[in-house]
Amino acid sequence: MNEVGAISVEQCQCKKGFRKLGENRCASLVCEKLSAPTSGYFVNDKCNNNFNAACGTRCQPGYDLQGDSVRICQEDGKWSGNVTQCVMKTCPFLPTPKNGNRICSRGDFSYSTVCRFTCDKGYKLIGSRKRTCLAIAYWSGITTRCREITCQHLKELTFGTVSPEVCTGGGEVPFGTTCKMTCNNGYTLDGPHTKQCTPDGIWSPVDKGEVSRCIDTRPPLILCPAKIEVETDKDMNSANVTWIPPFAIDNSGLVPTLTAIPAVKPPTRFSIGVSEVTYIAEDANKNKQECKFNIVVKDTQPPRVDRCPRQLTVVSEELLTNVTWTEPLFSDNSNQPLRITKTHEPNSLFRQGVTNVTYTAFDQSDNATSCLSIYLSIYLSIYLSISVCLNLSIYLSIYLSLFKSIYLSIYLSIYLSIYLSIYLFQSLFVYLSIYLSIYLSIYLSISVFFNLFIYLSIYLSIYLSISVCLNLSIYLSIYLSISLASCLFIYLSIYLSIYLSIYLSLFKFIYLS
Repeated sequence: MNEVGAISVEQCQCKKGFRKLGENRCASLVCEKLSAPTSGYFVNDKCNNNFNAACGTRCQPGYDLQGDSVRICQEDGKWSGNVTQCVMKTCPFLPTPKNGNRICSRGDFSYSTVCRFTCDKGYKLIGSRKRTCLAIAYWSGITTRCREITCQHLKELTFGTVSPEVCTGGGEVPFGTTCKMTCNNGYTLDGPHTKQCTPDGIWSPVDKGEVSRCIDTRPPLILCPAKIEVETDKDMNSANVTWIPPFAIDNSGLVPTLTAIPAVKPPTRFSIGVSEVTYIAEDANKNKQECKFNIVVKDTQPPRVDRCPRQLTVVSEELLTNVTWTEPLFSDNSNQPLRITKTHEPNSLFRQGVTNVTYTAFDQSDNATSCLSIYLSIYLSIYLSISVCLNLSIYLSIYLSLFKSIYLSIYLSIYLSIYLSIYLFQSLFVYLSIYLSIYLSIYLSISVFFNLFIYLSIYLSIYLSISVCLNLSIYLSIYLSISLASCLFIYLSIYLSIYLSIYLSLFKFIYLS
């Protein structure tokens, strides 16, 4: 059956949670505004009083919540549940200890009540002197009681005795007991000679951290090994050293404790140099005696050559030439900086000829090793000028021979030969030069002989030539060639000189390359 809707404004109804306000208005339902209970608070800091709003309530520590912790605003405009209250918690009754007193801040033992305890004279308080009622309704601390005063037993006296035996028997010593300390022969008592248990439960004289003890002022006897000298292990900057630790004795009969400084024990690895080892012997009474010995690790291994340049040949047009090179590399087992000396600096000026360059590396122990390099400097202009000088000699010889200026050609050839041979002086191929000059001079004219002789003398003297031998060969050649000179040989000399000059110049550059 279908419901019939309202046919007039008066028949309209408000939805659930709303109330009719006037003839044609609906307003939200609200409950009475709630306040947090004393010593309590709302969970969300505030409480909404609209329809269906929920308010949660909690109590401060030390209080119990009574009533409903959550209340809801209902459609009738009233809060659900019962009114919430926070009631202070209380702790159980706390009795007064026997032979003592109790004073509390509150008589109902409610939350935060503080109780303090004391004992009568001649009794000692055991437990907590102050107890507080906690938020969980329990007392802090432990149970308090008053016990008859006694003193704690005294410790045994090392190298001495304490009398009577009750003083060190392990139990409590009744107050009024007097204990006497006596040391064995050879020991001196440090501290009170007697102690008495007082009614306050402490020993008299008052113990301020000092205890009676028998002390031995004589230090132990200790003897260290003699100085130890060893060499480094191969390619290392240290050595594995072993020794016999010292033995110490003490007049107490007890074995002293040994301490090494640095904290080492054999065998131990030591670096190059002198290391001092100290042993300290300490007896039971803190008397100390020390001994020392040195461990010397010697470095006898010379540095290593990691890189040493090979022989270097430098071709230059100058008599003095700047030469540079990659310097040698050295390393040492000590891993310490090396002191390096050298006979020449890179980019130094070198004369023509052979120069030895030596690098020497010294380690910090003055062990040394050397690197020797040979630098050969050759005068390039001598090589490059051979062809020019030969050709010039040929042309001059041809020109002069056409006019039969034999003697002028001879002197010019001698001068060129001597001038070009003064730089390099060796001896092996000079004899070959002499024989070839004599042989050729028999068949050739003066001009071609001198050109060929000059070329051979100069070319061979670059490697192995001596001025004396060269001059001797020139004089012999001149003497023999004069007797065999003729115009026919002159023209033949021209062609042979040109041919030999071209051929030998080509051979020279091939050899140099």
